[in-house]
Amino acid sequence: MTIIEGQDQQQSSLGSESQEPGSARDVVSGMVEAGLLDDLMGRVDDGSLRLTGEGGFLPEMVKAVLERDLSAIGRDRAHTILARSA
Repeated sequence: MTIIEGQDQQQSSLGSESQEPGSARDVVSGMVEAGLLDDLMGRVDDGSLRLTGEGGFLPEMVKAVLERDLSAIGRDRAHTILARSA
């Protein structure tokens, strides 16, 4: 199972056993338990993927999260502008 394939299947269960909604530690634990990190770490182990540094997985993941968040902010702002003009 790849990270992307498993993400959709596990999304509803990630953090479901959490005592604190939105706990990052619980989400990560759910990903580990679901085996979503096995492929990633296997690629790191065989040298085909770097975790850190330019082009590494972690900086690219942070960039993707920030870009997604900024995109959502843009959509929210556009909806607000449209609502005001209606």
